[in-house]
Amino acid sequence: MRQRIQVFSLKAPPAGTAKDKRRWRLKWRIDGRDFSRSFKSKAEGDRLRSQLLVAINDGSRFDPANGLPVEWIRSDATWWTWSREWLGLKWPRWAGKTRSMAVETLVALTPHLVRPGAPEPPESLGDWLRASGYRPDQEPASASAELSWLD
Repeated sequence: MRQRIQVFSLKAPPAGTAKDKRRWRLKWRIDGRDFSRSFKSKAEGDRLRSQLLVAINDGSRFDPANGLPVEWIRSDATWWTWSREWLGLKWPRWAGKTRSMAVETLVALTPHLVRPGAPEPPESLGDWLRASGYRPDQEPASASAELSWLD
């Protein structure tokens, strides 16, 4: 079944909006459902708009849930892989206190974001995540019980 996809032109921020509050809006529609994103700069919005148009011209199928081409969506990402990747991206720019607060938040969330019916986490999971699991500068030991539980 062919999808009906429309990508609209980028909408400028309203006149008189404070400079720090200005946002450019991009809107697109897939099979009658609207999606939008806001951007701080026109260039960012134009970039996504052109990427969407290229995906349409290439005949890509779009996901009706999030409005993006299916090829752009990582289906193999788990909470563990995503959270380590995210932390690795943010780590170099953060101060020490921000890093420790982010790690504590991830440690608190991780046991709750598992598949239904998963076994109980190891008792040492929190300590292991703080010491090595959420340390972007080192790779966690592959033989640990904590890592096998997370995988």
